[in-house]
Amino acid sequence: MTYADFIAELRRLADQGDSLTGPEFVNHESTAFRDWRHEVESTVSNAEATGFRLPGDFNSVDRPYRALWNGASAADDRKAFNQQMADSVRELRFLIAQFDKFGAPDGGPGVAKPKPPLEAPAQVTLKWLYDHVPWTVWGTFCGLLAATFLAGIKAGQYATVRHWIAAVVAMLGGSSPTPP
Repeated sequence: MTYADFIAELRRLADQGDSLTGPEFVNHESTAFRDWRHEVESTVSNAEATGFRLPGDFNSVDRPYRALWNGASAADDRKAFNQQMADSVRELRFLIAQFDKFGAPDGGPGVAKPKPPLEAPAQVTLKWLYDHVPWTVWGTFCGLLAATFLAGIKAGQYATVRHWIAAVVAMLGGSSPTPP
């Protein structure tokens, strides 16, 4: 797909979106709207995944296309739907206008080179782990370690737990003082 093909599809979807505003029978639950929304969101996300750098955002995913307060009337839902549809169509028309004015943006689709698989060295060292393990994993590991330590401290305060520990130590052949 070329960027011009993408824009031609956006023109069709923008016109179709315009036709969904106004009639009373079209709302956020209508099949026609749901089909349109799926098609337009898929088209934009596929273009981005292909590598096209869009000159603006398309925020349909974030819109509820209805009034969000309890007790909203059908008229309130209709007004919210029309306004949010108009915003979505306006964003599509902006992308189209940018193409008409400036042409296809730089950085067209290219083939992304996949990263080679990470191979573990013969000996895994702390330095290697530090360089290759994401910070979120380190944070999760440290958090779990701290939580386990604190849970052990809390559990050690109960006489029943101390008694079980003394029984396990005695069973393993060690000597343990009798818990208080």
